Amino acid sequence: MSIIKSKGRTAYLIIAEDSFCRVNHDYTDTAEAFINWKNELELVIFR
Repeated sequence: MSIIKSKGRTAYLIIAEDSFCRVNHDYTDTAEAFINWKNELELVIFR
């Protein structure tokens, strides 16, 4: 949390950790947005 507070969220996200996965959510296509997000999340959870 100290990195986020001092350097911001972007700096934290750049740091590569083995136990960290980022699930992107893009809502530009509202019809498929939830389905894409859910599929990415399931890939992370069930791997």
